[in-house]
Parts: sequence; structure tokens; C-alpha cells
Amino acid sequence: MNSSVLDNGNHSNPQIHDMSSNMIKADCVVIGDSFRGFPTEYFCTSPRYDECLDYVLIPNGMIKDRLEKMSMDIVDYYEACNATSITLMCVLKGGFKFLADLVDGLERTVRARGIVLPMSVEFVRVKSYVNDVSVHEPILTGLGDPSEYKDKNVLVVEDIIDTGKTITKLISHLDSLSTKSVKVASLLVKRTSTRDKYRPDFVGFEVPNRFVVGYALDYNDNFRDLHHICVINEVGQKKFSVPCTSKPV
Repeated sequence: MNSSVLDNGNHSNPQIHDMSSNMIKADCVVIGDSFRGFPTEYFCTSPRYDECLDYVLIPNGMIKDRLEKMSMDIVDYYEACNATSITLMCVLKGGFKFLADLVDGLERTVRARGIVLPMSVEFVRVKSYVNDVSVHEPILTGLGDPSEYKDKNVLVVEDIIDTGKTITKLISHLDSLSTKSVKVASLLVKRTSTRDKYRPDFVGFEVPNRFVVGYALDYNDNFRDLHHICVINEVGQKKFSVPCTSKPV
């Protein structure tokens, strides 16, 4: 699959560079480290977040278009596997908007192809961050009866892969429940020096190591209502910070 890279520092002339001619391969849209996004004044954002955002990293329209293609890729995979159903497991809270739009895309693809691929939805909640720091090992809550996952094709729907600790813990737990398969669709993968080598099966965007908010991604439960994925600045971090009582991990 060819990669597309967003990588420029000029707000007045943002460009998308197709790197396929350089034989660079990727499984998603790669946003380069030098890409400085789009000025927030060009987009609709809540007055509550005035002066709190550095820039818009991924506009909502780009998210929706990317999810349309991800939906096709996911259906392609399960069709090839002759899957009879999919259980989508949404990682809360940050994954709920991604889940809603992904399910819409999957349903459109299934209807357009005239195939039968029933989908059910489950939810699991994970907490590991206070402010912008991972303060403890991921805590998983909300998983139902373990027998419900036996012989099921589970697709974990995650908002962002950062250190990789959360998703590897969840996959390990699901594998112990005798699932038929466990795959992961992540809207974002962050490039960090601390991230595990784990790579999701389906990825929307690979982003620089910056703290992103919006489209249900939060900073202490704020910014989930932003339509776009944005980079929070120091003003926003100070305004919405909370006391941290745990040691970083």
C-alpha cells in the first residue's frame, strides 16, 4: 500500500506528497514531524478552547474520507477470511466517535457489495493518563461474560496507539478468552521512542509525538467535542490540568 505524507511548515501552502515513487511503503497516511498543521482560525472550534490549541492537525473531512477507505479494507479482510460476523470492541472513552463513523462506513460497504456480515458492538474502558503523562499500568473495566467472546472475530476499535501498553494488555486478555481472531483498528498511531513495536492491523494516520485532542480524544476529559484532531498548546494544558497523585510509569 502506498503512503501519503503530510510534511511541510508553510500554512499558506499545505501540500500532500505522494511518496510512492520513492518506494516508501506504509499502511496509513503518515504525517511528518515538520508538518505544522492548519491555523485554527480557518475552522469552527468552541470558544471554550480559544487560545488553547496550537493548530489543527487533521481536519474532520480528512478523517471521514480516511475512515471510508479503512472500512473497505476491513471488509476486504473479513471477506477473504470468510468471516460470518464481527464483534467490534470499542475502547472508551476516546474511541466512541471513531467507532460510530467506522460502523457507518462498514455498513455502507457491506450494503454496496450485497454481502451479509453481521456486526455487534461491545465496550471496554481503559484509564492510564492524567494530564499528558501515563501514570499507571492500563486498567481495563467493562468486559462482559468471557464466554461471549469464544470463537468470535473481535475487531478492537482504538483511538490512538501511544506507548502500546494498553492495546497489548487488551489483546492478551482477549486471546485468553478463546476468540477466533483478534484484530485492531486504530485511528492514530503516534511515533514515540517509548512505543512498543506492536503495529495495529488497520491504521488511519501515523502522527508525530505531540499531544493531540479532539474527535473524542481528550485532555483530562476536555476537548472530546472538537470535530477536528488538534494539537493542544501549553495554555490549554495549564487551563485544563488536574492534580496528579500517581507516579508516571
